[in-house]
Amino acid sequence: MEPGALQARLDAILPEPIKAETRVALSFGGRFAFAQSGGGQPQDVAASRFPTGCITKLLIATLVAIAIDRRMFQREHRAVDYLAPQASVTGRLGCITIGQLLNHSHGLDDSAVSGPLRDAAGLLDVAALCEAIGPRVLHAPGEYYSYASVGVWILGAVLERAFRAPLIDILQKQLFAQLDIGAGVEGQSGAAANAVDFCPASGGGLTLELRELMTFMQAHLDRAEPCWIGSAQTQVNAAAVLSTPGFSPVERGVCSGWKVYGSGWLGHNSITPNAPAIVRVHPEQRVAYAVLCSRRAPASIAVALFGKTLPDSVKYTIPKLLSSEARSRFDTSRCVGTYANAASSIVISATEKSGLHASMSRHASPGVPSRQLRPAEDGVLLALPPDPRLPFLQGIGSTPVGYSHMWDGISLRPRVPPE
Repeated sequence: MEPGALQARLDAILPEPIKAETRVALSFGGRFAFAQSGGGQPQDVAASRFPTGCITKLLIATLVAIAIDRRMFQREHRAVDYLAPQASVTGRLGCITIGQLLNHSHGLDDSAVSGPLRDAAGLLDVAALCEAIGPRVLHAPGEYYSYASVGVWILGAVLERAFRAPLIDILQKQLFAQLDIGAGVEGQSGAAANAVDFCPASGGGLTLELRELMTFMQAHLDRAEPCWIGSAQTQVNAAAVLSTPGFSPVERGVCSGWKVYGSGWLGHNSITPNAPAIVRVHPEQRVAYAVLCSRRAPASIAVALFGKTLPDSVKYTIPKLLSSEARSRFDTSRCVGTYANAASSIVISATEKSGLHASMSRHASPGVPSRQLRPAEDGVLLALPPDPRLPFLQGIGSTPVGYSHMWDGISLRPRVPPE
């Protein structure tokens, strides 16, 4: 891409831009391009900082891949074998493996836990975490994918014991120092976040320059030290990808901690308040990009910028509603029931006159009032009127009375047995 071309594209799709509200970076053929809404010098855009948010999970996935390469542990090993021998941890985690923690297939329910817990030394405290999440499980280990943060929290503790250092120090020494990245933490002038602030799932205030994020992504494309290990672990193939249990508008599954999109694209999304972001990388095509926003939806910017040239990286699909004839054959009884995790419950009911309805109650925040559910292709139930907190549902698995789980595109809620 010629210098200035990315900025010109961004200017064309934002007729009334807000200065620096949207920032974009692209790596193509080993060359970086940077642009932002309202214009600006590329070097200034490259040096601007952003909170890593959920993209932090990719940093941890890379550390896990490095540790696997050094034979500190293996994907199929039980996590408890690399944690302090405590009965509460052993009993709670059981046979859950490193790979299941990495790929969100562990079945643990962290929906009512706000963040990682630490001991008096500032290290991640898995025993306290196991007590906080309680005995509830979403499914058996390895049975399904259900996105959560608890797996990365536990992996952080495994890494701390393996490297014998706080997780932020491991990240600084094993990854950032190798890539000349000087991570910061919001509201502090120091060059590094401290152990107490850092969260392996959401960053906990960790910030990077946009240039540094692209350096990390480029290292995966180049398979350069130390990220070539991560790249080798995240090549997309049928054996390595764990698919989502049901329909997703964007994602196809997960591979070694990286979300998988269409045609070999990998990456992640972040929903940090006032700083949503998406990153995408294609190892074979050697292309990567990032879109960061403060008010707009980064996915809509990515579609406008790259939808024609890199369509599978941001393809968004919605299943079609069933015809009247097909709806008449749809078995609504299998859906009816209550599906719950520790933080919220979804109740699906049916009437002969108006069909299926769903409502969601949350234990610590406002819920979603009743919405009509319209059957669509592949067993998807679209909520009308649409609500971003409950855009659709899909029944998964089977029990004698109906579906065993309800999938919302992100996570699973198991059916609550009738009293």
